[in-house]
Amino acid sequence: MQKPEATLEELVQAGVLNDIEISAQGLDKRFTPESANFSRTVLEQAIAEALRAPNAVPIELLNRFSLVPLFDTTILNLPDELANVWAGTFGHGPTSRSALKGEVGFDLKTGQLIGPVAGKNSR
Repeated sequence: MQKPEATLEELVQAGVLNDIEISAQGLDKRFTPESANFSRTVLEQAIAEALRAPNAVPIELLNRFSLVPLFDTTILNLPDELANVWAGTFGHGPTSRSALKGEVGFDLKTGQLIGPVAGKNSR
């Protein structure tokens, strides 16, 4: 993460430092649409778990509303090879053939997570 443009060899070296043994060729073979979908699923579930609130926020002002949503959206550029899984922004925002637009909402009244919504950007 400290070096987004790392080569396969550099990623392998980082893996060695964390007791992960894999060749550059073996790592390259794991960059597939299936692994991209798996990563998306893991990301969605991790965010849902991390943001799950145990109780509603006890602020009387919020009781005047049925929903008090707070949303955040970001666009992350991805390698062009993932364009079939995550389409780019098509001139809206960062220029990339492949990008992940992630949106997470949180209801301030109930403490419930809305989303995350991640996937192909609308064209």
